[in-house]
Amino acid sequence: MNYKKILLAFENPKGHVKVLKSALDLTDKYSGELKVLHINSNMAGVPSMARREFEKRFTQEELQDIVNEHNVTKVPVTIEVVTTNNVIDTVVDETKEADLLVMGHEHANMFIAAISDTTDEKIVNNIHCDSLIVNL
Repeated sequence: MNYKKILLAFENPKGHVKVLKSALDLTDKYSGELKVLHINSNMAGVPSMARREFEKRFTQEELQDIVNEHNVTKVPVTIEVVTTNNVIDTVVDETKEADLLVMGHEHANMFIAAISDTTDEKIVNNIHCDSLIVNL
């Protein structure tokens, strides 16, 4: 498969720089385009035992600075910051235009894993393209 349109669901820089670098490397390898998507949930920053997804709010400028710092091969990158409470449907909808979704995965604690899929599992179960999951 030749991945020309790569979508990165970006959560936060702690650990996710590894995910960003993987997406940038693949974009360079396939001479593609990378879209970095970050979702600012209305619940971002609110402490919760059950919710982890997209915990930090970012501005487009903050993400641009992070991407610029690591985009050594200067692959084409667009950045989109969205505010919504529906993280899963938003990412899944974005995959309609992508060849590959790249996102990070951290293991859920045993309590959460026993009662529900993690957000990334819910996304991967419904996407419209291939996926690369980077373990953090």
